[in-house]
Amino acid sequence: TGIMRYGAFMMEQGVRLTEANGCESVCVIYDRLGMTRKNVDLGQMRALLGMVQDCYPERLGDVYVLEANALYHILYGMVKPFLTERTKSKIHLLDGVPSLLAHFE
Repeated sequence: TGIMRYGAFMMEQGVRLTEANGCESVCVIYDRLGMTRKNVDLGQMRALLGMVQDCYPERLGDVYVLEANALYHILYGMVKPFLTERTKSKIHLLDGVPSLLAHFE
């Protein structure tokens, strides 16, 4: 699907940029501010996470999901059983930017 091609394109871009800067992993910041359940497709979410964990396991650094509302926590709970422990440990559901800043120096 289009979202899968876009996800692969973005990961490849991230890999290329990190390698050019001497890094090995890609950090993803996903800002959900203003998103509603109309913007969520559980199947696509599961497919994207599966692609990232299967095709880029060593490249994926941490994933920070900002503005993760109650609905997103529920949906993530449905997808979580399909993820490896290593991938789960990299995903951080956060309230907003102040919570994100706590993860960086």
